[in-house]
Amino acid sequence: MSENINKKQPLVLIPGFMLDASMWDDLAPLLSDHYRLLHADPTNPNSIAEYAAMTLSSAPPKFVLVGFSMGGYVAREMVRMSSDRVSGMILIATSAREGKRTATPSSDCPNIKSPRFNGLSRAAIRKSLGPEREDDDALVERLRVAGVRLGGDTYLRQSAFLRESDLDRLNEISCPTLVIAGKHDKLRSFDEAQELRSGIPNAELQVLEAGHMVPLEVPGPLARAILEFASNTRLGPRRAGSIRFEVG
Repeated sequence: MSENINKKQPLVLIPGFMLDASMWDDLAPLLSDHYRLLHADPTNPNSIAEYAAMTLSSAPPKFVLVGFSMGGYVAREMVRMSSDRVSGMILIATSAREGKRTATPSSDCPNIKSPRFNGLSRAAIRKSLGPEREDDDALVERLRVAGVRLGGDTYLRQSAFLRESDLDRLNEISCPTLVIAGKHDKLRSFDEAQELRSGIPNAELQVLEAGHMVPLEVPGPLARAILEFASNTRLGPRRAGSIRFEVG
């Protein structure tokens, strides 16, 4: 696990499918005054459980956890494995429903078997972005290149991950939890975010003006949501099941 070393509270960041630590580059400067940022390594795990165990093995004794998309499944598994070490959790653009496994080449990544892996297709990447950013060629290329860095082997491993539904186990989560949803997310529905908010005791839900790639589309509003959540949880009990919308 890579990290920015200092004595601030540790914040463990788990990226989504075929994304690496670079997905947090816009968010990191907005949080680094408050947290010691630690990045989970997505390249070696062969399952959600293994990913969770490997991240826990390199994490500090106590930390705040952030999971984006597929990383949300990993984050919740980490809480189940070692709830006493997680002081709070932020789940971004994720779900508790069963996810699909796609361990074979698909239209999202047609060159998987070629000697040169070119990452996810630009069309697939554009589907993950909200209307304000879907024509942002620089952002699309940035996301594609992240996949190239991870490579075809990582694509096949992550595609084979079994993302089991844990809807019936959400009530076991006891740490303060913030659920973040993108208002224009075409990959994860608002109902899925509501299920997380309703299932996790006293969880909060905040909706931001973004597509699926919340940390890259609206890093400023996301940072404010995380810092406000951290401040509120230190001050005392939060109102159960609240939902807030933020524009921009």
